[in-house]
Amino acid sequence: MQKTVFLLLIISSLAMGSCALNSPCSTKEDFSVSYGQFIAEITSQYSTLTEQQWESKDADINEYLDLCYEKYKEDLNIKEKVSFWKNALTYAQYRSKGNEGRGLQITDKIETKLKEELRSFSTDAQKEIDLFFKREVAPQVERVLDELLQGVEEFGKELKVIFGDIDKKNQ
Repeated sequence: MQKTVFLLLIISSLAMGSCALNSPCSTKEDFSVSYGQFIAEITSQYSTLTEQQWESKDADINEYLDLCYEKYKEDLNIKEKVSFWKNALTYAQYRSKGNEGRGLQITDKIETKLKEELRSFSTDAQKEIDLFFKREVAPQVERVLDELLQGVEEFGKELKVIFGDIDKKNQ
């Protein structure tokens, strides 16, 4: 009995592990590669896909949208995010191509998620600009202001000498 339970645990662990290995978002790199392949497949085969195959592809794009992107979006740079959403829009375009209303639910979902993400792009861009300013521009401005202040102080000393000489001559 114990051997049977132990054997079942091992089989279950292996099965769950193999599912994780087959996941398109087990790593960021797997996500990026599999998503690119998925979109390439859609663009090359869209005209031959049956409605049943499209429904399967809808499930795949939902996994990319809801699981993979959400899992890795903090690790993606702005270029990778833009590429992801460009590809999602490509999917939506091919999903509805030639068939009005076909795939409307998934295209609406992509549009809604993209609008949410665009709001975050704006916030992220502002954070990037602030960080760049603090890291790159502010130290340079500080150095220039220090040099300017030093120049003004030296000029002030020279003026004191000049006005001191003028005062001595007038006395």
